[in-house]
Amino acid sequence: DAKAQIFIGMAQALASNLKASDPAKAETALTNALSMESDFPALLIDRAGIRAMQGDSRGAAADMARFKQLTRINLDDPAQACVSRSLFRHSRDAALAMCDKAIEREEDDAALHIRRGYLLHALNRENEAAAAYRTATELAPSNPKAKYGLGKMLKSAGQTAEGDALMTEALSSDPRAGEDYNTPLYEVSGNA
Repeated sequence: DAKAQIFIGMAQALASNLKASDPAKAETALTNALSMESDFPALLIDRAGIRAMQGDSRGAAADMARFKQLTRINLDDPAQACVSRSLFRHSRDAALAMCDKAIEREEDDAALHIRRGYLLHALNRENEAAAAYRTATELAPSNPKAKYGLGKMLKSAGQTAEGDALMTEALSSDPRAGEDYNTPLYEVSGNA
């Protein structure tokens, strides 16, 4: 239900904010949430990532195995997982980790950098998002989604003229270049 989704979203946000500075507290927050929603994939994949960071490979593997049982998301292919809308809905942190793995393998893939930029934007990491979009525009100078994303980040950073120019240029070559930004980042529904 909607209350459970809000609770889970709050637990994920808390864990995401704590994982760099205090991963043990981040894991505790997710474990506490899992005590109420034991088979919630989003919590499992986030806790798996934090457990792996802390060197708990057995705990991470158990959480990941349960996540895979509950979902049909293929985490064995980082490039596919990176662009998976389903993984994005479960965990932006996990989707970003998959993008980073995919980029390690295919560093010249502009589409992966575009997706990474969008994920960073969704995580409110605008400076990093701008850098990802800038890399994408360097790899594929005519890509409208890369231009639109970079323009959006520049505009939000106060570089309005340059941002608007890039966004206008992108939309003139592809009217759908900004469609990812027209969908809500959070959706609350009756389905868990």
